[in-house]
Amino acid sequence: MPVVVPLTEAEVEEAHRLGDAMFDAFRTNHRYHNNLGPSHRKRKLGEVAVEKWARTLGVEVGAPFRDLGLAGREDLVVDGIRIEVKTWHHAMWHAMGRSVTPNNVETIRRKADAIVWCSLDGTEVTVHGWSTVDDVAAAPLTTSGPRHHPVTTHQVPVESLRPVERLLVDAPR
Repeated sequence: MPVVVPLTEAEVEEAHRLGDAMFDAFRTNHRYHNNLGPSHRKRKLGEVAVEKWARTLGVEVGAPFRDLGLAGREDLVVDGIRIEVKTWHHAMWHAMGRSVTPNNVETIRRKADAIVWCSLDGTEVTVHGWSTVDDVAAAPLTTSGPRHHPVTTHQVPVESLRPVERLLVDAPR
């Protein structure tokens, strides 16, 4: 069952500040096709929302995403589970959500145990579910993205997402 996390004005401002700082630090890195200011803000909104949700679980939550010096690490550590957060705008969720490029799968495998999938609609973030890195690697390859910049990715079908309420029970550690 997806979880909707409404963000306060202060949380949105914090996410934007973090996203802008990340963009400023990596603006000359053209390794990723969506290294844009709005993309960094969107990512941070998802990370802030998942952190907020995780704190309601009554377990230890670490937030490396808040420290630019830890940019190559997992986004969150929740009860010992290293988490990568992936966020799309709500309008793009069905077409492009739940996808990872083949080259990025191994990068994520080195730093995370689970991927939490989110979509953003205004100031609300929906946490749809999660996947293991093996789930993603086993997902079929598909072409998505805008016509002028198609991207081949592993895209996890919506029906294959693991329920968010099972994350702490079932995620590998």
